[in-house]
Amino acid sequence: MTNCYRQVIMNGQRINRLKGQIVELKNEIVNIRNAPRRSQMDDGFKIDSEGDEVRDGFKLPCKNLEELKIFDRQLQEDQAFRKKICLKIYRDVDKERSISRNLGEIIRKLITQNVAVQITPLKKTEGKEVFKELTLYACLVAVFGHKYGSKKEPLDYKKFNKALGGVLNNSKDWNGGRRQRGKRAMPQNDNNPKPNDEFFEGIFQEE
Repeated sequence: MTNCYRQVIMNGQRINRLKGQIVELKNEIVNIRNAPRRSQMDDGFKIDSEGDEVRDGFKLPCKNLEELKIFDRQLQEDQAFRKKICLKIYRDVDKERSISRNLGEIIRKLITQNVAVQITPLKKTEGKEVFKELTLYACLVAVFGHKYGSKKEPLDYKKFNKALGGVLNNSKDWNGGRRQRGKRAMPQNDNNPKPNDEFFEGIFQEE
């Protein structure tokens, strides 16, 4: 009973810290629309395409959990770096697209499939890191809240978390994984016609 009580207190403390981070990050990007244009910000750090270099010793997307932890620690400790990342993410969000699609494209620029399959979106799972506990999560919430929400109609966090869950829970299907599994499931009989890639695109189209 005592252990359960302690766990409840610890969870409450984590939630309060996360709320504080989100509020702080929202304040940091209030003036983001007045920030320099993309061409003025491209000074050695980009997330416009996979593999762009980060000046601090590694490349995005993060290729393993250790790189993700280093990246996230810098987000937490370096305010200037955090602002720059938030601005880059903000400029990559297309409001005409769904939250889910934007999240999918941005997260793939930040972490590889190898990392994504080792992460659970919201709840602790044995052997996996929790994405919601990362400073990166708070950054994404702040940016998407600024992009999609307003004072009258704030960002729907349940909708955001559902979209995040969809992206990470389906990470095994990144890079055409769903299509490849479909191909492996096809009968290997030379007498049967072998559908081409165009055939599979209609069946295994990624969300």
